[in-house]
Amino acid sequence: MKLYAALQERSLPLAFHAATNWGDQSMHITNRFIATPCARLHLVQHRHLTNWVVNGIPERFPGLKTRLDRERAGLGSVPDAAARQRIHDAQLGSACLKRKPSDYMREMFFTTQPMEMIGNQTMLQETFR
Repeated sequence: MKLYAALQERSLPLAFHAATNWGDQSMHITNRFIATPCARLHLVQHRHLTNWVVNGIPERFPGLKTRLDRERAGLGSVPDAAARQRIHDAQLGSACLKRKPSDYMREMFFTTQPMEMIGNQTMLQETFR
C-alpha cells in the first residue's frame, strides 16, 4: 500500500505485466505444452485484474493510473472479465466497493499486441466500446 500511495502522490502510473511460473499448480493438468501458455496467461491476467478491483485498490487510490498489459491474454478478455465481475457483484454484492467492478475497469488502461483480432475489425471496435 505504501508503494501505491507513493505512486499516486507523485502522479506516476502503475503497469502490470502479469506473468506466472512453472510452479503454478493450476496448469499442471494440461497435457500439451501449447495448452499451458494459451490458457495460463489469460487465467493469470484475469486473476490480477479481479484481485485489483475486488480488493478495492481503485477506491483506496483513486488518483493512481493503472495499466494492465493484456499482450498474450488478449484484449478481448477484458469485456469477459467485466461481465463476470458484474454477474458476481449482482449476485453477491461487493461489500468493499462503492461502485460496480466494471466502472473501475473503465478507468483503467489496457494494452495489447496489434495483431490481435486481425481481420475482425468489428470485434475489435466492439471491445473498445
